Amino acid sequence: MIDDRVGQEGADAFARGASVSGAGASGAQPSGAEAAGAEASAAEASGTEASGAKVPPSSSPGTVSLIGGNVILRPITANDGPAIVAATQAHNLSDNRWTSIPTANDIDSYLARALEGVAAGHTLAFVTTLADTGQVVGASRFWRYEPANRKLEIGHTWVAADWQRSFVNTEAKYLMLRYAFEHLACLRVEFQTDELNAVSRQAILRLGATFEGIARKERIMPDGRQRNTARFAIVDDDWPRVRDGLESRIRRAGGVPSLVVQSLSRNGIRIESR
Repeated sequence: MIDDRVGQEGADAFARGASVSGAGASGAQPSGAEAAGAEASAAEASGTEASGAKVPPSSSPGTVSLIGGNVILRPITANDGPAIVAATQAHNLSDNRWTSIPTANDIDSYLARALEGVAAGHTLAFVTTLADTGQVVGASRFWRYEPANRKLEIGHTWVAADWQRSFVNTEAKYLMLRYAFEHLACLRVEFQTDELNAVSRQAILRLGATFEGIARKERIMPDGRQRNTARFAIVDDDWPRVRDGLESRIRRAGGVPSLVVQSLSRNGIRIESR
């Protein structure tokens, strides 16, 4: 049983972009595929290699990359604007009425808010990239992190139109949930979406999350609409079942479930864990 000190260790790890040693909620051992991924990633101190993928050097301490077989979540940077706009402009993704998706007009403020949250220590903001090409195909964040309660929220998520209903979101959520439960020792991971966003609600349920109710008039949208918010959660007791389900989906899509966590320590040395 993980003792309560893990909560503070998790907070420190979150701020560093590291892991809580020995905090694996499921007790699972790394697979051969994961070990191979770690060896490949460690082979290039400057840059990378899990499945031949390029992970750009971190721009500051306290950042972490989550490396899977087909998807890499790497820290968002101030230089990601053009790639993000290219992804959101395709098929008018930014016209989505249910959530705020960055456009060329507001990309600077989008990046500024993300990086401010990272600097404050309560957010880890990622761009979602393809492991083989490095192409940006989405974004997501850990935020609303409460180390005392060992919980956080996964939000600010979007996936480029061409990559929706593909392996991208499944693998990205698998990486984030594994990091949350097995490296940060979270007890609870929350999700929120617009009550009217049926597609998003179904996607969250497919992850294995439990619907916990509607928060009425939870926020005012940019167009002035008073939004009701649907709330979901996965707790540590659910995680073994959820992990099995996500790994089965990844395998059915031809992938190999794996996670390598790459963080940058204070002295600039890359650290691998899995």
